[in-house]
Amino acid sequence: VRELSHDIFISIDTRKSAVAEEALKLGADIVNDVSGFLFDPGLAEVTARYDAGAIIMHSRATPDRMQAQENLHYSGGLIETVIEELRIMVDNVLKAGVRRDAIILDPGIGFAKTAEQSAALINEAEKLLKLGYPLLSGPSRKSFIGQIIREPVASQRDYGTCGSTIASAVKGYGIIRIQCQSGKRCFESLLQLHGNEKQREITEKTAEATHVRGGEFIAYLLRSWSSISQNPQKAREFLKNFIFFMNSPEKNTDRNPCFQDCGLFV
Repeated sequence: VRELSHDIFISIDTRKSAVAEEALKLGADIVNDVSGFLFDPGLAEVTARYDAGAIIMHSRATPDRMQAQENLHYSGGLIETVIEELRIMVDNVLKAGVRRDAIILDPGIGFAKTAEQSAALINEAEKLLKLGYPLLSGPSRKSFIGQIIREPVASQRDYGTCGSTIASAVKGYGIIRIQCQSGKRCFESLLQLHGNEKQREITEKTAEATHVRGGEFIAYLLRSWSSISQNPQKAREFLKNFIFFMNSPEKNTDRNPCFQDCGLFV
């Protein structure tokens, strides 16, 4: 992948220091650990040694146990507890030598969270942002979307993914992680929303589940449609900019901190 381009960020998803080290040797830029760098104590040290970025994701227990009832209970309040547990994870990574400006936080949508809790993580992003780090949202096709739109088949949740992506951007997430195919379909889905009542309803419903006024987005999109509908490239650029930069004070990518500090990737 690195041979294909030197202008992209490559993120390796692993909990293991040995795997991360081999990937970093081959040119990876970021280590993404779903355990918040708790599973393997040596992973943070490897990340620091290669001066790589660190995506610290909140979760509890191992993937096979994370949805157990005891891991879904947040006695101190969901957001407050996630913030406190993320703070502990961040401190561990900083002590290992990872630079503060190389850290990205992922509150773990769908990991040790109910559907309602996952939606709340998007809705209350403002509180998470007070930790002082860029936020990453990874809603793509997850089960909480399926529960919101009543769709048991993951591959049929792309319109729901669009709604959650829009909601994440509106609420202040600077980075959106979506599966490659889902990402392609997300933009295609948005381009097809005009005149498609059912899919527009699904997208709005998912956005509104996180208390984002999805209807406002659709109205804005349709008002702009007449000027861009005859130009697919212009339409795609419009949607890309709208989704990812609508909540950013800097629309210029050269100055946008998401590009400067951690890199926008999908």
